[in-house]
Amino acid sequence: MKIDLGYIGAIAARNSAKMPSIHEIKNPLAGKQVEVIRNGQAYKLTISDEIKQVQDMMAMTVEEFFQKDINVQNADPSDIFSYRPQDQWLVFSQYLHESKYFDSLNDEELKKIESILQHITDGMDSLAKYTGINLFGIKKQQPNSYEAHLELASSTAALQHFSDTFLSGDVKTGFDQLIQDYVRHNTKKAMNYKSVEEIFIAARAKIRPLNAPLTYQQSRELSMTNKLGKTVYTDEEIESIIQNYQEMFKSIQNEEDLSAVLVKAKEQLLSFVTKGISPKDIDYQLARDFVAERADDTIKRIENYWKMIWQGKQLLNNDVQR
Repeated sequence: MKIDLGYIGAIAARNSAKMPSIHEIKNPLAGKQVEVIRNGQAYKLTISDEIKQVQDMMAMTVEEFFQKDINVQNADPSDIFSYRPQDQWLVFSQYLHESKYFDSLNDEELKKIESILQHITDGMDSLAKYTGINLFGIKKQQPNSYEAHLELASSTAALQHFSDTFLSGDVKTGFDQLIQDYVRHNTKKAMNYKSVEEIFIAARAKIRPLNAPLTYQQSRELSMTNKLGKTVYTDEEIESIIQNYQEMFKSIQNEEDLSAVLVKAKEQLLSFVTKGISPKDIDYQLARDFVAERADDTIKRIENYWKMIWQGKQLLNNDVQR
């Protein structure tokens, strides 16, 4: 599969297919000649030729626009997701579009399926190194590293659940291979990722405290974040926690499973992040609350896109029954 830089989703592609190509647009003046004067010399121009030149220039400009995206310029040809690091769902959507999977879906079903893919990859999309061209004008909120670990495991399992739920045959085989490519691309990012907040907290923890007046609450928070900032995690520990998450998410079959897994995953996340603080430490519970508050959006997003898969299945089943 070769990435199509002009592809912005199956709905857009379907709507575009209903419209005439820019090269098919007819101008009532086509074929007419007009005389123009330039530097005292008379020239005759055929309008149809001029229109064709403008059309060719417009078509070329679209391709050139996407070629200038910093992510495209820094893309790895062996890593298809490196071309779409902020919108990885487009890679899966383009594959399904080219595989004709979407052809049997009506517009409502197609929007639902694409929305599921978009929500599943949204968390990992926010780890993109470069901002690049924002196709949809959506500002993605930067997660912390421990959220990225959870998102990688969940999104991978959710994509596989999507494949098992909606796809079959050769289309499913190709999609499953794309999931493996997605895992390779995002594992490299997640292993070395730190949010701006984490980088700041770690740097501040190394600085000798200033003799500035602090309230009791400020003093407690500084003490707690310094302990978090000084905690070091090995690659083996990060790989282990991601693997633990993956095993949990693979077991999900229904909403009851999802709820139980999210509770267990949250507890593992809190234990992992606060491993450097003793449960007997006065800052231990404050640290857990601090981390839990930051991970809350990620956990809610994960819960949402898993539920969207089952809702999408119900939508397609209802249409088949009708």
